[in-house]
Amino acid sequence: QTSKEAREGLVVSVDAAESAILLSDKQDREAHVFKCDGVFAPNTPQEAIFEAVGQPVLDATLEGYNGCVLAYGQTGSGKTHTLLNPGDTVADSGLVPRIAAALFFRVGQDLASVVTVRVSFLQIYNEQIDDLLKPAGQSTNLRLRTAPSGAVEVDGATSVRVSSPAALMQLFNNGRRNLVYAETRMNKTSSRSHAVFQLTIEKRVRLLGGDGAADAEGAEGVDAKVVTGKLTIADLAGSERVKKSGVEGAAMDEAIAINQSLTILGRCIEAMARGKKGERPPFRESKLTRLLSNAIGGTAKTTLIVCVAPSRRDVVETNSSLEFGQQAMNVIVRAKVNATVDYGGLNAQLQEQLDAKQAALRRLELKVLTRLSAGHQSMLLLERQVKERTFEVREAMVDTQRAKEELKALSHDGGSKELERAKQQLGLERTERSAELTRVMASLKDTPELRRIRDRQERDMGSIRQQLTTAQAEFAAGVSATESRGSAENEKELLVGVAKNLGNLALHFVRANARSNAEPLIVSAQSIFEAVLGAGHPEITEWKTHMFAKIAAQNASEGGDGNADSGSNRNSDGG
Repeated sequence: QTSKEAREGLVVSVDAAESAILLSDKQDREAHVFKCDGVFAPNTPQEAIFEAVGQPVLDATLEGYNGCVLAYGQTGSGKTHTLLNPGDTVADSGLVPRIAAALFFRVGQDLASVVTVRVSFLQIYNEQIDDLLKPAGQSTNLRLRTAPSGAVEVDGATSVRVSSPAALMQLFNNGRRNLVYAETRMNKTSSRSHAVFQLTIEKRVRLLGGDGAADAEGAEGVDAKVVTGKLTIADLAGSERVKKSGVEGAAMDEAIAINQSLTILGRCIEAMARGKKGERPPFRESKLTRLLSNAIGGTAKTTLIVCVAPSRRDVVETNSSLEFGQQAMNVIVRAKVNATVDYGGLNAQLQEQLDAKQAALRRLELKVLTRLSAGHQSMLLLERQVKERTFEVREAMVDTQRAKEELKALSHDGGSKELERAKQQLGLERTERSAELTRVMASLKDTPELRRIRDRQERDMGSIRQQLTTAQAEFAAGVSATESRGSAENEKELLVGVAKNLGNLALHFVRANARSNAEPLIVSAQSIFEAVLGAGHPEITEWKTHMFAKIAAQNASEGGDGNADSGSNRNSDGG
């Protein structure tokens, strides 16, 4: 209330209990009562207006609804102060700074969601749309287009992502400096354009991955729903009578454009309030109404703040503004949540959970292999040694067979005389080597050097026996580990083959008259058979019978050869 208004007298009074405004005419006749959803006296704190208007709209936007706050009224009635005032103090701050602070406070508390905030700031000046976030003159007369979703968008408008109240307010202040203001008789800083500040808030469930909460069946929850709300704050330029405001020239063109857009806005509100079937509001007749069609078309949570001047000289404008507000209260709102499915996010979330499960599986495999590696490595080493010895024995058998074939061919080709000469030559060489060995043994007999050599050989043999015993124990442990994890049939066949190879190698040592080396191999083979097949298995009995028969045959062969050699020696000696 200014001193001039006090001198002229007031025609507006507030009934806070009834949420009503009482308007008297110039002759102070009976007041006209305008019922509202809420009324605010001139001395109402800005914080109270935010709690009644800004906070509910912000809450709805975070839930995925479109929200809108419109400030309507004549020039100089306090619209810009209510919505856009940055404030020299916190108490004097308007809706935008308070919404910025409350928004990011809510975002910081919502740890289960990822919230993205984007800012746009536009003005409609002389029926042209300008981007206030770009330097003046660089983005003017932008075009409107209808997106596939049906929403009206500004083609080429800047949309900046922000992550803090400070970043949001910096953009707001930069854009506010580009707004067009001018001085008139009614207002020293009259807004000559409609300012539209928009916040697009997208909220999706945070990807929890392998550490996410699981449902009752143990499966991790997946939620790919994305809710998007757009909060539009529109500071409408004030309606004014040209004669009263005293504008001329370009300012008059501005006033005409402002009044024309506000008139079309009133017609749109009137059409929506009637709600006649088939009647379409004339949104396309003005840039302002088309831009705000999604916010005021009945699908958004919209709040209209009507600012009025209380002085007697403004009674006509005040009455017009209040009637506009009464008409807007009849618009039926059917707001809906803007929810979509983010298939890209769903795919990323499922892939992350799959990667987490595979990583756990690989860790388990590594743990099992680490525990079994010692026994497995011992078994592989022993199997390799068995294969090497088997290969050596096979090579020896091939060489023996080749020698027999050569000897047989020699006996056929050269006759008995050449065979006799070869035998005699071999006998002479054996006699010479035996004599040489006897001389060497006689020379060494029992010297300290010979005793050291024998001691070293005994230690080496003891070490070899100990290593063989250790290898047998490690192999038995490997077999036991294999049984504990349920080996497949092919692993049993492999171990049975290893046991049979050990038995065959032992027979070769028996034939080579190295029985001390054969005995540990036979014991190892029997241990493998019993570990894999079980004690008393028929195949073990069959294998033992086969082995004893081979050993008995070898013993008989060695006994016969011994008698033949003795007889040959006696015959030779007798000769």
